Amino acid sequence: EETLGVRDSYEAALDIIKKKIDHENIHSMIDDILNRYSLGMSSGLFHTLIRVAYAVEGYDIDKDFIDEVARALAYYITGYRQADRFHRQISRSQVIEEMTSLEENLHIKKILDSYDSLGQRMKALYNSDKYLKKAFVIKGDGEEKIRGLLDLLIPTYRNSKNIVVLHCITGLHALIVLKDYFKDFEEAIDIFTSCVITHLLVVDNLKFENAFSNHTEQSWDCLKFKAAKSSDVHAIKLSYSSYELDKLYGISQLKDCALLRIKYK
Repeated sequence: EETLGVRDSYEAALDIIKKKIDHENIHSMIDDILNRYSLGMSSGLFHTLIRVAYAVEGYDIDKDFIDEVARALAYYITGYRQADRFHRQISRSQVIEEMTSLEENLHIKKILDSYDSLGQRMKALYNSDKYLKKAFVIKGDGEEKIRGLLDLLIPTYRNSKNIVVLHCITGLHALIVLKDYFKDFEEAIDIFTSCVITHLLVVDNLKFENAFSNHTEQSWDCLKFKAAKSSDVHAIKLSYSSYELDKLYGISQLKDCALLRIKYK
């Protein structure tokens, strides 16, 4: 707790976690940290969550990655920035309409116009009771909630190629990788949705729309080959996340997200 949200305390947090790993089950530690500090899952533009997911995947392949898990957990703790969880529920079909309504809301516009940085804007939104009441989560089971997020994120990224939207997609994949650690995964998705909505709102000039345009006919084998040759780490990460999400949910438009970043200059 003393190192929570204190970035300069990374080394101290890492020492504590390494000592605990010597006496506790590593999976229990991951479970404890993710559930106790679930409101920090979007810290550092979702990088803390993504780092934990990658470390866990590495550890599942090679137990020598246990040190990477420790580093990821220390990063998650010291990078902690508390978000919030919305409670008003809407159907998946209303997501674009409701996002547009939030974007056009005069109270929200006034908040956003009062600050320059994304962090200041998000903090101000989370401190607004009006915003907390008007913002939303998606009705349904876990899959319905995730598909609703993808309905929003895929066209928004394809329209903007914005790095914040990119991290919402890679963050969603990370959340799914860590699914079994959350005591209530649907609650975790609601927290993640709250974070995504807030992150999207603080970015200027994003376009939210329903329609998917025609998508690339390139195969995933082709796209993965191109991504692997890229020197852009975000092209690699987005291609990986998009590929895994397409395997789970069968949304071929995710290929376009990967291709857009591979071609990004």
